[in-house]
Amino acid sequence: MLQGNTQIAAEGQLFLQLAAQGITVFVSSGDEGAYGHTVGQSDASLNVIDPGAQPNVTSVGGTTLYLGPNSQWVLEEVWNELGLLGGGASGGGVSSSWTLPSYQEPAGWETTNGGSATNRNLPDVAAVGDPYTGVAVYSHINGGWVEVGGTSVSAPIWAGYVSQLNSATETVGQGRIGFFNPKIYLFGEFNIGLLTDIVTGSNGYASENAGIPGYFAGVLYDNCSGWGSMPGLTFAEYFLFNPGGAGNPPAAFGGLTGTAQSTTAELSWSASTGAKGYFVIVENAVTGAEIIKVCTATQIDVSGITPNTYYGVGIWALNQAGNTEVDSILYLKTTK
Repeated sequence: MLQGNTQIAAEGQLFLQLAAQGITVFVSSGDEGAYGHTVGQSDASLNVIDPGAQPNVTSVGGTTLYLGPNSQWVLEEVWNELGLLGGGASGGGVSSSWTLPSYQEPAGWETTNGGSATNRNLPDVAAVGDPYTGVAVYSHINGGWVEVGGTSVSAPIWAGYVSQLNSATETVGQGRIGFFNPKIYLFGEFNIGLLTDIVTGSNGYASENAGIPGYFAGVLYDNCSGWGSMPGLTFAEYFLFNPGGAGNPPAAFGGLTGTAQSTTAELSWSASTGAKGYFVIVENAVTGAEIIKVCTATQIDVSGITPNTYYGVGIWALNQAGNTEVDSILYLKTTK
C-alpha cells in the first residue's frame, strides 16, 4: 500500500519525536533499486520508499559481500540483481517529500555521485543485503539454517551494531549516542576510512526501466550505499576515543599483567584516575583477529581465543573527554 503525503507527514512527526528523545530508528531503504515500487518499462521512474526516505531515520542500503578464507572480508559492492528473475537491488535516491536535512548540509559531496543539494538523499549507510551472500538464520519451520537477504537484513545489522556501541558509551560514562545520523555524516565527511566506502556497482537497470540507469556508487557518499558499511573495530574505536565531552582525559596508568590458558586469558591493570571505563583489545598476532571488551573494573576474563597462539593486549582508559593508553602492551601465549 502506497503512502500519501498526509500519512508520510504524520509519520514524520513520530520519527522527529523519537530523534528528539535520542532514539535512532534504522529502516530498510527498499529492495527495488532506484525505482521504488514502480515496476515495468511503461511507468519506470526514479522513486524512493517510505519510511526509508524519512529524514529522522537512518536509512540502510544493501551490498553484495565477498569473503575469503576464514570468512575474511574481501570486497563489497552495491547489491543489484534487477536483471535476474525476481531479483532486487539496494533502494536509494532522492526524496520529493523531504528537503535536505541539516546533517546533509550542502558541501559538495552530496552531488558528486548524482545526489541532490536540495532534498533528502538516501540511504545513509549500507550493510550486506544480497540474498546470495546473505546471513544465516535458523528457522525451524524451514528445516534449519537458511540464508536470507534484502535491506530488511541490512537495517537490523546496523541496529544491532549501534545498540552494542551505545551500551559501550553508556558503560564508560559518555552517555547515550542519541540520533545517529549527524554523527554518521560528520565521520563520513571528515574521517575517511572509518566506514568501508562502497565504490562499485549501481542500483539501476536501465534496459527494463525506460533507459533510466539509477544511481552509481563512487568515492564518498552515493545514493545506493550511503557512506558505506561499517568496518566494526575502526568505527567503534574512533567513536569511543573521541567523545568530545568537557574535562580532561583519564590519567596515565600501567600495571598490565595477565595469564593465558588454552582458550581464555585473565587480565588485570592499575586504575586510571578519572577513568569511567576501559577499552580492551586482545589481538591474535598471526591473523590479526581481535576480541574487544568494554568494562568498568580493572580486571577481566577473555574467552574465545585460540590455543597455542601469541596475543597482544592493549587497554585504554576512557571518560567523557577522551582516552589514555596503558604504558605498555602485554604479550601472551595461550597453552596447547
